[in-house]
Amino acid sequence: MTRKIVKNIKLFREFLRLRIAVIKEYPINLVSDLGMRFLEFGFFFIMWKSIFGAKGIIPGWDIPSLMVLYSFESLFIALLITFTYSAIGMWKNIHEGRIDKYLCRPTNPWFMVIGERMGMAIGGYFVGIGGLVMCFFLFDVQLFQPALIFGLILVLLATAIATLFCMIMATMSFWFGKIEFIDSIFDSLMEFDQFPQNIFPWQIQTALSITLPFLFAHTIPTLSLFGKISLMETAQWIVVALGVVALNYLLFSFLWNRGLKRYEAHGG
Repeated sequence: MTRKIVKNIKLFREFLRLRIAVIKEYPINLVSDLGMRFLEFGFFFIMWKSIFGAKGIIPGWDIPSLMVLYSFESLFIALLITFTYSAIGMWKNIHEGRIDKYLCRPTNPWFMVIGERMGMAIGGYFVGIGGLVMCFFLFDVQLFQPALIFGLILVLLATAIATLFCMIMATMSFWFGKIEFIDSIFDSLMEFDQFPQNIFPWQIQTALSITLPFLFAHTIPTLSLFGKISLMETAQWIVVALGVVALNYLLFSFLWNRGLKRYEAHGG
């Protein structure tokens, strides 16, 4: 077991080195992505400013809280790009017989998802952190409190839930081959990303909580940071998120191990 862990760490370290080299080789991609992220931040502000200016009312939400929500959302999207977006395309490696492309035995699924698009995520991290700092100076949002730590924990757990969900969907390729429809499912769910989740019916909130959990990623962290829910309630949401992570992981492990036997039996 120890030798396996050491081998995986060495492989992943080399993989990250190559990814960083690609980022350095094409810096224009980083600059353009960063610029687009800041433009999206501005568009988000203008959109909600227009809604409120037209007498639109969203109970419990105002411009400062929505800008904090967007900052958490930017961090979440950056983490999705780092991890989850590659998990979406994981089915292609399964379908095309390339799941052992890193020559790691036993085959490790995590090398197919971690850091594959890391360069595209850097702008999101800048905007997410910068947005929170901007809210601190412009709107006097208090960042130095336990609620921020709890919120960031929820963002990480939301990323784990989303990544595992996409990997669960990808394992379907072991049995059904080409499953391009999962790309459409992911894109459809992403339509909910820039809205406070508590404005939707509980059925939608529940469905998203086990797939793309924006409730954990930005709504609960924002409500907690503004004191609209207590730290105890936030801690309870962390426990719920941990439970979803555990369930998704168990389901993925079961499907992956079953599918891998099928894959290797057919000479994959």
